[in-house]
Amino acid sequence: MNTTNPPARNRRYAQAGPLVFALVVALAAAGAIWRMATSTFADPAAKVAAAATAQGQAQPTYLFNCAGNPREHPSSIVLACGDGNESINAIQWTTWGLEAAKGTALYEVNDCEPSCAEGKQLEFPVAVTLSNLYRGESSQYYRDLTVTFTENRPPWVTSSTQEFDVDNSRSANKVNSQ
Repeated sequence: MNTTNPPARNRRYAQAGPLVFALVVALAAAGAIWRMATSTFADPAAKVAAAATAQGQAQPTYLFNCAGNPREHPSSIVLACGDGNESINAIQWTTWGLEAAKGTALYEVNDCEPSCAEGKQLEFPVAVTLSNLYRGESSQYYRDLTVTFTENRPPWVTSSTQEFDVDNSRSANKVNSQ
């Protein structure tokens, strides 16, 4: 066995070692550059939109009831906080947590004839939209309600649309009845 001169085959492997190492390093660098290019320098608008969407979905969205307590997806909204003679009931939400929440419901009102104690409860199908979304640090809530009568409406209501301020965090109630 000759120990002073390695065989030619061993010399080839010895010479190829640095070449293989350089190739592995080059491929790793190319992969790192590709990963940076597809994540760090990707369309920033898309990233911001995705983050905003995730943030919007992560924040709970509320509507404050007459007592000032927050409610998610309420099935009813009392509009006349003093006596409860006007409300939106049986709400079926189709959207919630976006800029506007939309749904269908029944507008229920006491006709107060001859008095509110003796009046009849009237019901009218409506479309409801909550809007004017206020975004806080950890939650968001709606401040305005639009009620659109889809069929009949009470005889004293002159327009098919009514707007209400439902931000009971401000202790306000009905602001506009058209």
